[in-house]
Amino acid sequence: IPPLQVLKDSQEEFQEKSLERSVFETILQNNQVIYLLRDSVLDLMINSVKNSCSGK
Repeated sequence: IPPLQVLKDSQEEFQEKSLERSVFETILQNNQVIYLLRDSVLDLMINSVKNSCSGK
């Protein structure tokens, strides 16, 4: 294999890897957002239950 072809292959592989990585990071960020939302919703639910219990 000519050296240039090797270089080209490794560049393409690197681009694919970085694309995979960015997709993976995006998924991770979305998961963090989902967890934050879920936690805040849980807090709201717990607070409303506490309020309704203490109101009686």
